[in-house]
Amino acid sequence: MSRSKENKEAARKARQKQAQREQLLRTLKRFLIATVAVVVVLGLSSLFRRDTGPLGAAYDNVRTFPVACGGEAPEYPTRKAFTEAADQGLTENATATIVTSCGTIEMDLDISIAPDAANTFAFLANQGYYNGTAAHQLKTDFVKFGDPTATGRGNPGFTFQGEKPPAGFEYTRGMVALGLNDTQRNDGQFFIVLADKSTRAPNFSPSGLVTSGQDVLDLIAAIPVQLGEIPEISQPAETIYIESITVNP
Repeated sequence: MSRSKENKEAARKARQKQAQREQLLRTLKRFLIATVAVVVVLGLSSLFRRDTGPLGAAYDNVRTFPVACGGEAPEYPTRKAFTEAADQGLTENATATIVTSCGTIEMDLDISIAPDAANTFAFLANQGYYNGTAAHQLKTDFVKFGDPTATGRGNPGFTFQGEKPPAGFEYTRGMVALGLNDTQRNDGQFFIVLADKSTRAPNFSPSGLVTSGQDVLDLIAAIPVQLGEIPEISQPAETIYIESITVNP
């Protein structure tokens, strides 16, 4: 090969190596830029992310509100789930005591219309499912409890067929009823009627009647409200906790 051809070949190889080096540098540059971007995003998300407890962000949020009626927040509850409600052997004389941030409510359990609902309420109460949970909905005519997540969507791990009262049934002050979810099944949530009569349609399972603690209902009814986790649901602006529920079968 002539000297001229050797020089041309050497120059070609040199240009090829230079092009390869430039391509490698461009690849490394893109990789470094992408890596830095990922690190920045992860850093910012870590900076602005709020760690949540086992019951979720909505419940953690209500724990930042003032406690209703000058009470104290209970310990953070553990999350509980079940497959079904075991038979609690309720009699016609069964009662329950609900201790809330605003005071103690005594109620008679009613197994005449919705025995499965009353039994489920008693089962969950006996398991400590309601302890430390907060009211997630408050309206002029009722207050709703029983969702550990404070979203209105939580359940104890199971649902059961709703037991509706007869047509024309009215929910009057002090009545306790288990609510129905969107599939017309009970899920452990319950409400207590605060007004003389609720405007709610007779689609919920009557489970008891308050016998003592009318003053507590008045205190709860006076608590201001705000928009909740679900915008159309008004929640208490001060957190009403259930500290405990004790059932006497």
